[in-house]
Amino acid sequence: MAEPRNYTIGKNRIGKGSLTGLERKKDCLVLTKGDRHTLFLPAINSYEENSMWGRFRLKASLPPSCILVLRAFAKDAQETGQEKVCKVDEYLLNPGVSLEEKLTFFENADCVKSVNCQNLLLYDLSGQYLWLCVEIIGAGEGELSGLYLESLGDNFMQTFPEIYQERGGFFHRYLSIFSSMYQELQDKIDHVEDWLDVDKAPKPLLHLFAEWLGLELEGEFLEEGVLRRLITEAYGLNRIKGTRQAVIRLVELVLGEQVIVVERNLLNCHAEREEMKLYNRLYGTSSQDITVLINRKSDEKLQAQLLYLLKQYKPVKSRMKLVFYRDCNSLDSYCFLDGNARLGYLTGGLLDENYSMDGSVILE
Repeated sequence: MAEPRNYTIGKNRIGKGSLTGLERKKDCLVLTKGDRHTLFLPAINSYEENSMWGRFRLKASLPPSCILVLRAFAKDAQETGQEKVCKVDEYLLNPGVSLEEKLTFFENADCVKSVNCQNLLLYDLSGQYLWLCVEIIGAGEGELSGLYLESLGDNFMQTFPEIYQERGGFFHRYLSIFSSMYQELQDKIDHVEDWLDVDKAPKPLLHLFAEWLGLELEGEFLEEGVLRRLITEAYGLNRIKGTRQAVIRLVELVLGEQVIVVERNLLNCHAEREEMKLYNRLYGTSSQDITVLINRKSDEKLQAQLLYLLKQYKPVKSRMKLVFYRDCNSLDSYCFLDGNARLGYLTGGLLDENYSMDGSVILE
């Protein structure tokens, strides 16, 4: 019996494959535009003729409307097997060959496949070389990760008497359910240190980490990427809590861009009367008023998220105001010559198009 082998299908092997409608990002594959997404991998060599294959698995986070199809077939090498393998790889990885022709090639090779299942049993396959294909039908945002191939496929079959060890039989497939559960649990145990890594920890643990660091996050109102960035820098934010730097850094973590913070008590108190009226209208009348200027379209959800977080890091007794602004041509408003100022122009207004009634819009 051949020695069991496991294959982690990472960025190097995926980089040699053929991608359509998929994009590599770190350790995962992300769906791009379109409703057809495929991955064809080059041959995986077991270096043993008549090799038996076990299970191919992956983790898929896809929209409910998408269909996931996994395919695989295996062949042995003959005297000129290496040349044939190279020809098969060249054909399947050739961008000039249509998707339908490649899938037909898999079907003609007596492939095994599964639909809407993240595991594919390979008990019916034998051969030195194995070819894999992942197909996703449907549009939307999603990703694939954790591609893994096991040559054994189960952990318990060899513990039973030989009379029960019928490969690919009902009992073998039935045990594979428990083998899959056991293997997934064992993988979590083997990588339990990842649970304390903010970049790799499961999403449910992130809120626990946030609580440990004094962050109040009720509900899942933050995107996962923003939450991970926030937890990573929470210790540093806590050390400067109540300062201008904390407010600026917190908004940058959420938005991924720089903002302008105006403190009312720092504005010139010796300005002329008309100028003071303008300051009071734009930036508040109290020395405790703080205005955060964000150069993007108004977003109620984002505004609620920021205010909820800023209340935890703003100076004591201060009043926080968020202002979303874009290109502006109105004087005595949030218009800055070195930022968003522009020459005056008139446009026609449209409902539900985020137009601002700033004097530059004409309703028709």
